Amino acid sequence: MTEPTETDADPEKGALVRVWWSNPAHTAAQAEALRAAGEVRGEYVYLWRAELTALRERLGRPEPRRGATWAGMARGVAQAVGQAVTRAAAGEAVWAGRATAAERLAVCQKCDELGKGGGPGRCGLCRCYMPMKTRLAGAWCPAGKW
Repeated sequence: MTEPTETDADPEKGALVRVWWSNPAHTAAQAEALRAAGEVRGEYVYLWRAELTALRERLGRPEPRRGATWAGMARGVAQAVGQAVTRAAAGEAVWAGRATAAERLAVCQKCDELGKGGGPGRCGLCRCYMPMKTRLAGAWCPAGKW
């Protein structure tokens, strides 16, 4: 399976999405259910948006981690840079498509945590600057919203 693109869609199932199943915010049951629901490639599982929505309704969203520390934020930046380098070396996309980034940012703008991370545009859970984070192909929401 190749990296999902904005054109990978099914009228009934929605878009093909990639989810980080090993997200530390997932419970063991949520991680196993994600792995069983789609095609696993490394730390990611590929499944249809409709399947992901149904799975989230059944199992619930991962619990958001509260109060990211500055050390945790620095670790997250280092991981994002490392992941970007790895993706680039493998010939994979480093940046999400415009539509994906816009969809992610729209979700963030509706979230109560936006702006609580030490400045406008910063998430209160991870303290990341969301207009930039939403553009990274391998990024994920700490509240599990995208």
